[in-house]
Amino acid sequence: MLRLALIGAGRMGRSHLAALAGSPTVTVTAIVDPIGAADLEVPVYPDIATLCKAGGFDAALVAAPTRFHVTVVRELAAAGIPTLCEKPCGLVPDDARAIRDAVAAGGIAFRVGYWRRHVPELQALATRIAAGELGQIQLVVCYHWDVEPPPAAFRDPRSSGGILVDVAVHELDMMAWLTGSAVTSMTYEPGGVSWHPPVEGDPENAAALVRLASGCLGLVTMGRRWPDGDHQRVEVVGTDGVVTLPFGVGPAGDARIRAALRAQAEDFARLVAGGSSVSATIDDALAALTATAH
Repeated sequence: MLRLALIGAGRMGRSHLAALAGSPTVTVTAIVDPIGAADLEVPVYPDIATLCKAGGFDAALVAAPTRFHVTVVRELAAAGIPTLCEKPCGLVPDDARAIRDAVAAGGIAFRVGYWRRHVPELQALATRIAAGELGQIQLVVCYHWDVEPPPAAFRDPRSSGGILVDVAVHELDMMAWLTGSAVTSMTYEPGGVSWHPPVEGDPENAAALVRLASGCLGLVTMGRRWPDGDHQRVEVVGTDGVVTLPFGVGPAGDARIRAALRAQAEDFARLVAGGSSVSATIDDALAALTATAH
């Protein structure tokens, strides 16, 4: 059983807690949150230094706001603590490079939380593409729309990077992973529909035209409001076949996400124990962030 310290008990941190409940191989035994989380049934510490003095954990899961990723991972790496960090692993490419350097200096096991890599239906699609079942891939279209926006403070680009870094990185990483081809360029266009009050630097919706090294085109559409509920799907067009996969839609999508978060943590536990991992690396995270630096 891998004992995790959860760094950050906000929206994403609590999603991880719910996903890991009942896992046979991973459990959360401590939480670091400066605001406190009195409603949770594990010890809560104000900072990583206090956590390390208390002990009782083997590795860390970072779910702190994006703007803190570099600082938090540096402290964990310096202490030699294996770390699973939520995406995007920094706000800009230089943040990811700083994290890569810290991880290398600390010699720790490290992975990044791009959970789509742990959805069985997406894994099967990646296998089909690699086997050539769809022929040459011509187009990948990704939809990532939330039923409603997160709080304005979170949407602030200085905190989360805005819709491009907060949302599009998931799709950019998924395109590269599914096709086995790196993103080489991206053209970004913010949407023209506004909402009141608007959040400066974070449009309500946006689109990105992507080109992969293979010559395949990609299209990412993303938005803060989808009236029928959260909507995440991918469409892959090949010369020999087409696949449409709505993997994050409705109650089934919610269950799929929770299962993927659990599978990701259990994959990380295998890595810490000396096994292999299929999760995203820091280089994968750097590639996704580099693509957003259009």
